[in-house]
Amino acid sequence: AEAFEREISEAKVDSTLRIAGDGYLGYFFASSLQTRKQAANQALGVEWIDDGGAIGERVDKFARGEYDLIVLPAAEYLVHGKRHGFPGVITVGIARSNGGDGIVATKSALPENDVADLNNADLKWVYTGESPSEFLIDITVKDLDFFNLRTHDDWRVPAASSEEVFQRAMDGRGDVFVMWEPDISRALAKNPNLSYVWGSDKFSGYIVDYFVVNKRVLAQREGDVLAYFKAYFRALEHYRRNAEERTTEMARWAGIERSAVEAIVNERKIDWLDLPDNCLGQFGVGDRNGPIAPQEGVIDTLLSCADVLVDTGRLDGGGLRDPYRLINTRILE
Repeated sequence: AEAFEREISEAKVDSTLRIAGDGYLGYFFASSLQTRKQAANQALGVEWIDDGGAIGERVDKFARGEYDLIVLPAAEYLVHGKRHGFPGVITVGIARSNGGDGIVATKSALPENDVADLNNADLKWVYTGESPSEFLIDITVKDLDFFNLRTHDDWRVPAASSEEVFQRAMDGRGDVFVMWEPDISRALAKNPNLSYVWGSDKFSGYIVDYFVVNKRVLAQREGDVLAYFKAYFRALEHYRRNAEERTTEMARWAGIERSAVEAIVNERKIDWLDLPDNCLGQFGVGDRNGPIAPQEGVIDTLLSCADVLVDTGRLDGGGLRDPYRLINTRILE
């Protein structure tokens, strides 16, 4: 049947990569129309699986070989990857969250219209469990010294998915809601009783998302992995040159208005990392004697996140002894 298809059509795809993520707008380019088209032109199919933000389950399935690549924040890979002996390596940076993750609250939860109002254990915080939302809460409690929230966890209301958090925000079932884009914009547009309070823009460098490639897949199918990332970076460049097309497709992908997409992009709430950003800013790939010295942002992020995770009890006291075992620079080289 396959031979007949190739004879009668212009079929190109020989193999497929399964990539798992969720509806966070930062992941748009991972499965965009242009990425899939560019990959198909290199005989590679791309299957995108949206799991709704269930990152713990995402890593579990990745470890079992059900996914070839996954996308997630560095902190979540430290927590969930460790359970499986880190089954993949971080190869490419996707985006820095500069407000792409945030906290919104009902107006009644903010009597003084101040973030300090949230230092109240009687308020119910709704968030996607085992996700960057939980990490944002941990950083907020630690850095703002929300001492009333350290005595117990009854105020925590973990949800199964980002969509569930959004629906609870719409229905008023809770006081504080921790979400990511585009759900923040959707919630604020649809419920006038909500106010934006605080976000990842206050904690630069902590919430950074990456591609993680299964070690076996990288060893056995390096050509496919290279083809995918060539397609990804070409698509990123295509959309940067064609802003109207990008906005239209992002709005359709995320289910939000074009104006909301434009606000997220123009305010750089999500700071996407292109090929030079990855090489020179994240993975230290480049001429060390050149005008811009290569930086290892991914190592800085891993170590910073590990410190927070140890302090909040989500990572054991051993911390992260060798962050370099979690990355692979060969794809970028």
